[in-house]
Parts: sequence; structure tokens; C-alpha cells
Amino acid sequence: MSKITKEILLKVMEWQYTSDDTGLSSECMAAVLCGIKAKSKAAPSDPSDFNRCLKLLKFVPELKSRLHLMRQVSKQWKALVENWDAIEQSFISEVGEDWKEHGKRATATYYAMKGLGL
Repeated sequence: MSKITKEILLKVMEWQYTSDDTGLSSECMAAVLCGIKAKSKAAPSDPSDFNRCLKLLKFVPELKSRLHLMRQVSKQWKALVENWDAIEQSFISEVGEDWKEHGKRATATYYAMKGLGL
């Protein structure tokens, strides 16, 4: 697990202030993974929310090794973290990274997420 450094915090701030696509779940994830109390416990509820979380981890890849910390946030986050790789693979195979395959829907990913209680 990587230590949260000043450089990582600055990257998270840059993501938050320059991204035009953040949401409650990705903001919750950013806070918790940086060791900051989150203002909500929001977990991704659909593929669009999940994509925003993926975009955070792509922007600040150092946070991925801390993803296990999200398990303590809620039962929804715990379920998601335990199935993260499968959900991520499902999403990417359906619509590509960051919805690059426009016009497609991430239906299987949506149902997989709902099956986890998200």
C-alpha cells in the first residue's frame, strides 16, 4: 500500500478541480483513499458512476493499492471492492475505457452491479 504523499494529494486536487465529471462516489473514494473523512458514503450505483471512479484511479494510479480501504465505508463498497476486477473487466469489454465505444450500453455491468446490491 502506497503512502499518501503531498504529490498524491496534489494530483487528487488537480483531478477534482479540473475534471468535469466527478460524482459523489468518486469523491467519496478520493477522500477515503487519501485518509480524509468523506462527506458521504456514496457507492457507485451504475456504470456511469463506476466509470468516474475508474477515471480517478487512472488519473491517480497510486490510489489503486489503497482500494481495500473502501471496504470499511459500507456494505456496498465492500461488495464492490471484492468484485472490482470483474466489474472493471465487464465495463471495459462492453464499452471500452471511458465509454470510448459510444452508442453501447454497459447492460451486463449494470446487472452485475445490481447483483452486488449497488
